[in-house]
Amino acid sequence: MERISHMTWTGDASGAAAGVSLMREYLRRSAVWAEALHDKEHWRFIDLPKRLAPGLALDSATAAKLHEIMDRHHLTSLVRQLCDMALRWSLIVDRPETKAFGLPDPYEPLLQFFEAHGAFTVEHGFIDLDGAALPIRTWAENAAAPIQAQVSP
Repeated sequence: MERISHMTWTGDASGAAAGVSLMREYLRRSAVWAEALHDKEHWRFIDLPKRLAPGLALDSATAAKLHEIMDRHHLTSLVRQLCDMALRWSLIVDRPETKAFGLPDPYEPLLQFFEAHGAFTVEHGFIDLDGAALPIRTWAENAAAPIQAQVSP
């Protein structure tokens, strides 16, 4: 929650290439996780905590703080959902059943994108990254893509 509460949610067009790389890396990781969970239908913005820990929810204080931040910055429902997913992911990331997959943190590139570039929107098969239009591509293209950005927690 601390990282999200410190985000300014303003874009920086000067770093558009880095933003594209982070978003591509998020999509790659999302596709790889979806493949591991046999859920290629929802791969783009898959709710991994829901899949791995059904019924897991944020405590009421954290949920209220997240809601307040999202409202203050007028963020889209998709960005709100992704932040909620990232926070719930933090509750299960160290569980043995999560670590058993041996896959990278799916939400870290997204959090780094939010920290440096603000929010994004999705329209007509593209992700709009504050002026840079990134084609979403297919699940298979994203899953097969090489690592797009060096991301460390």
